[in-house]
Amino acid sequence: NRDVARGGRGIYILPWMTVSTPRAGFRVPDHPRTSTHEQSGRSCELTAPPDHRIDSFRKANPLYDRRLPVLARLTGDAAPQSVAIDVGANVGDTIALCRLEGSALRFIAVEASLQYVKYLAFNRRRASELFGEVELAWNFVGRPGASTTLVVVDGTGGRVEAQAEALNFESAAHATLEDIGRTHGVETGRLSLVKLDTDGFDYEILSNELDFLKDAAPILWAEAETWSAGDEAAWRRLLVEATDTWPYLIAFDNQGFAMVAGETAEKRQTVVDMMSYARRHRAMPKATFGPRPIYYLDVA
Repeated sequence: NRDVARGGRGIYILPWMTVSTPRAGFRVPDHPRTSTHEQSGRSCELTAPPDHRIDSFRKANPLYDRRLPVLARLTGDAAPQSVAIDVGANVGDTIALCRLEGSALRFIAVEASLQYVKYLAFNRRRASELFGEVELAWNFVGRPGASTTLVVVDGTGGRVEAQAEALNFESAAHATLEDIGRTHGVETGRLSLVKLDTDGFDYEILSNELDFLKDAAPILWAEAETWSAGDEAAWRRLLVEATDTWPYLIAFDNQGFAMVAGETAEKRQTVVDMMSYARRHRAMPKATFGPRPIYYLDVA
């Protein structure tokens, strides 16, 4: 802002995109791009930061992000007038794909990055026919007392443990899924789907929210990106504790291929072993394993 003022220029912000906040360090990117997203023969255009390339990744990997929209449609058909919470909603691409697939769920889009919240608000206004019944929550969902600072780069935001002053660092108020559901008027028994994509902290959120989630018993869809054997041990404990409430699971690799499916009690160790494999795979030189590495799993 100071640089703009020194140059004698003015700043103009669309009134409905104005967010009043005392936090410093928010970076408004230049040159946003328009991305095209297709699902089940329908398509839409979304506005995204210049480094947001999910549309290109889907073109290179035809199964990527195809399963969750179908699951959202089936869930909405089975539980009419129920609610889905999308934690890590980014610019709204997942919700848009679910709508293109025909999902009628009421979505609450939770995003910790103010940058992405503004893009999400813009896309909601731009494509109101897709984003009807979508409510925004600018919140950090994670372990109480953990750092709520995240770094925004390459089309996603990741949590960092230390506070820092830099243009691409942001912070948001902490909230639990139960808090968010209560704030947005989610009635008991109406939460049918929770999707998590928080770049390696999904198991932490699920563990912290496990009592609430067991009581609500929605379908869960979480990204399992592990960085150590300790992370995989945490996932193993979580899957053991979750078995009674969620007796079945299915896991996909980051290309969208179904890798493991069946009863949770029988398949949970296989899923954890695959997480470990993906972690080791990610550390290897690309020339070793070719163009389709497995980096993480999506577990439902």
